[in-house]
Parts: sequence; structure tokens; C-alpha cells
Amino acid sequence: MIASLSLCCQACFNSASKKEAEVLSYVKTAIQDTSSRAYKLVNSYKCETLAPIAILGDTSVLNTLETFLLMDEFDNITGNRLKDDLPDFSGEIVFANIDECNSPYSTFINNNDIYSFRDLSTKLFVISLDTSYYMQNDLRQNFVRHMPKLLVLSSLYASAYAKDDIELLAKRCNNEIKIFDPISSIKTYLSVNSNNNLKTAIIADRHKAEIYNNILKDFSVSLIVSDSLDVQDLCDRLASDDYTMNYDNLIVDNSFQVQAIKTAILNKSEASNISKYINRHLNIVSVDRLLAEDVYMHMRKHNMFTHRVEYPMFEAYFTMPLFKQDSTINEVTDKSWVFTANIDMNTKTKANIASLVQKIKSSYVSR
Repeated sequence: MIASLSLCCQACFNSASKKEAEVLSYVKTAIQDTSSRAYKLVNSYKCETLAPIAILGDTSVLNTLETFLLMDEFDNITGNRLKDDLPDFSGEIVFANIDECNSPYSTFINNNDIYSFRDLSTKLFVISLDTSYYMQNDLRQNFVRHMPKLLVLSSLYASAYAKDDIELLAKRCNNEIKIFDPISSIKTYLSVNSNNNLKTAIIADRHKAEIYNNILKDFSVSLIVSDSLDVQDLCDRLASDDYTMNYDNLIVDNSFQVQAIKTAILNKSEASNISKYINRHLNIVSVDRLLAEDVYMHMRKHNMFTHRVEYPMFEAYFTMPLFKQDSTINEVTDKSWVFTANIDMNTKTKANIASLVQKIKSSYVSR
């Protein structure tokens, strides 16, 4: 079942080059059984311009969603990098598929349960292709089927561990959906900066350090491990003798830190000699921003915008526990949960959604 709230370390295998035994059993079954629901759905995919953008992940998806709804980095007419006081994704509908039931994804990684996480992510990908996929028949008849025109994996963990599984399933089912993920967007950004001889650092917590180290092995980029949300402490570290690179770019894994870091660096550079360590014109971006910009450029290149004259809108879908066994959902997961039609999110998520809605409204009113 599904509910809607309208408002607007390295991959585990390289598909064909790996042994068949390493392919997820769910993927193997879907590929071999062309009569399965998973195969039929993935195979039936068609990209339509008026379709929504789908973002998939744990509760951190809300950060990515906010970036997509509020980003204003480009001129909506020319596509040039120039703010025009209009959201870049104006006219678009964004589906946030929030796996609240299995959040946070770091739990899988910390427990070294990579296989279960890969399996989960691949099944969520299938569900994300059709928001009515696991609805009861009586509900599905009155529900509009939505297939996204592209999919965004917001989780760094899904990007590192599950993207190859998802792409293998899509490829073998003749599905050409474009999938965006953090690692690909980061690598694109780093490649451009490397060509321009720009010095870059990434700020992330220790749980993601291994993944980032794998990303950075082909680039001359520093990794700054910071578990603290104390941006003042972070700025002090950047100004210490350990960080005398005078960076041109900082990529911040936690999008909540970006504005605070910008403010702290500005204040500190005016009050001390920090400028000899930190470039006052330092470009600070979140991983979510890199993702959103990649999607924007792709949609611009392939003429995928709806061109509707309205602000972006979103619908949020949540995974919720089921309290009785339902044979129709056995294909989803061994766990007792599925996307639900009851808007019964936990208090924290409900508060975050309400806060996001208010932030969006306030932003649009001020434009």
C-alpha cells in the first residue's frame, strides 16, 4: 500500500563481469521469470516528460527533497548558471519515496549486513517505478499510476552498495530509466575541478569515510572526517596548520551544515588571519546540491522539463510496518513492511515534513 502527502564503499559487483552466484536472488528470479510482477513492471517502463522525478532513500531523503524544491542556481529560460528568483525545478512534481521503516541505512552497514541492504534497495527501486505496485486491488483501481521519468538514489550507501544491482535488473529487463546517485555526481564534480586545478576537500562523518576514501583514490582531494555538528570547531580545524591547502571547494556530506559553515567561515575570516588558510571565496556545496545540479543539466539537455508555469510540488510516500501477513506482498521483502496508504509517519518525520512545507511556502512567498 502507498500513501501520499501532496504538496508539492564500493559496489559489490560489476554486473556481467561477476559470478552468477553474486547476483541477488531477487534480481536473478526477476530476470529469469518474465512472467513475474517485478519483470513486467521494470520491462514496461516508459519515460514521459510530464512524469514526476522520484527520489529514493531513508529519512535523509527529506534533505535531498528540500534541495530539489528550493534550488535556484540556473536561469530557467536560458539554462545559464544565473539565479532568477525561480526554483530551478519549477513545474515539476517530485516523489519522495521515504523508507522510514528501515532508517537509518547506516545500521545495515554497521552490522555488515550488506546483502540485505542490496536486496532491500533493489526491491524499493521496483516499487518506486509504480506507486500503486503493491496496493490492494480495490485501492489500485481508483489510483493514478505514476512512473517517474528518472530516479535519484539519495543515499550514499545505496550509491556505493546497491546501484549495480539496480542497474543490472533494469538492463536485463530492457529498462532505460536514468538513475542518479551521489558517487557519480561527486566524481563528475571532482573531474571538472581536477581539470581546472582547483583544490577540493570533502567533509563527512567517520561512518562514511571508507566510501569516500574509495571515491577519492583517483583524485587529489582531501577527506576531512568530522562527526561533530559544531561548525565552529570545524572552522578552527580548517584554520589550523593541518589544513593549509587554501581550498577552492568544500563538499559537505551533511546538507544541514552548509549554511552554518559559510556563516562561520565568513565571520572568522573577518576577525582573524584565517584567510591565509581559507579562501574567502571558498565554494561550499552539499552532495545533495551536486545531485540536483546533475539532474537539472540532464533534463535540460534532453528536454525533459514539463514547462508548466507553477512552483515545484511534491508527494511523499513512506514505508510502514504491517501487522498482519498479506500474501500479496511476499515478493517485496522478508520483513513485514511495505509502502502504506496511512499517513502514520512517526512524530519526528511528521515534524520534519511540516517544517519543510513551511520553509517551502516561506521561500516562495519571498520570491
